[in-house]
Amino acid sequence: MITYVSHIGVTLNWPRIKLDLKKSNFQKYFQINKILNNACKKGFLRKQFKFHDIIFYKNKNWDFGLELINYKKNFLYENLNKINNHKTTDINFNKINKLKNLTLYSSKIISDFDFFKDMNLLLDLKLNKNSFYGNLPTFKKRKVKVFIKNNNRKKGLYLDDTGFNFISFFSTDLKNDIKKIKKKYINIISKIFKIKINNKNLNLVLLRSKGGLIIEIIQKV
Repeated sequence: MITYVSHIGVTLNWPRIKLDLKKSNFQKYFQINKILNNACKKGFLRKQFKFHDIIFYKNKNWDFGLELINYKKNFLYENLNKINNHKTTDINFNKINKLKNLTLYSSKIISDFDFFKDMNLLLDLKLNKNSFYGNLPTFKKRKVKVFIKNNNRKKGLYLDDTGFNFISFFSTDLKNDIKKIKKKYINIISKIFKIKINNKNLNLVLLRSKGGLIIEIIQKV
């Protein structure tokens, strides 16, 4: 069962830029360098580099984390996704200090609406002609609206594309959740693989919807 959001993922060359946190409530929770890129991520990366680095932030105004990821090469592909209506190929922590909304783009609105509804990825879903929207399931029940808008680009983003790329959800039963996913709603799904982050063992699966959206589902073990 999907319970609530763990974090959102933003790919950024953070080791080489100055991250200005002074006027925000973001605090570094942990940083890990040289995490092995599991072979199961093939299909979700433009290039299968051996490692990636992450830095994970928490914010008292957010009910979930912000994960910045850096690969050996971060590709500059057109990333329209937004946080608080701001593009994310660069991060301004002040503008996202209080999280209001996220915007993602899909090339298959109806299919992705049905998928999100089936998996309870968003609450209070509403479908419009060229978009749908709903609220993220969060631990403290703060409302964060997610807008999924139409984009005719056939190929979606990859994890090593610069910017906001995916949403990660917690599951209480990952294997059962995978069984519930209807094949007609997804383009690709990884095998379950294990990863250890910040001394916590996790089972993880990645999937790409028909509209090109990347979703991560994790379970603590």
